[in-house]
Amino acid sequence: MTTLGAVFLPQNPPERVREVARIAEEVGLEELWFWEDCFFEGGVSAAAVALAATERLRVGVGVLPVPLRNVAITAMEIATLERIFPGRGVWCVGHGVQEWMGQVGA
Repeated sequence: MTTLGAVFLPQNPPERVREVARIAEEVGLEELWFWEDCFFEGGVSAAAVALAATERLRVGVGVLPVPLRNVAITAMEIATLERIFPGRGVWCVGHGVQEWMGQVGA
């Protein structure tokens, strides 16, 4: 099965998340993806806006960098969004870009 989606690059202004998410859903895309970049906007907060602005769109964050994020806080954020928007989030964790992790002391 093929899934069609789009990526909202972190270089885009976060003020556009709501609009882009609504358009993605209107044109029939199944997923909208974000990623965390240490020097732009947060992936979880952007995903929350996209989830709130749509009804069916699956929203993913890939990746949430483990060295940067506290595991308990990350779990709390994801659990909250999963309770409000059950089954619509896709949450991926990874090591992040090592150079960036070094720049922030993680």
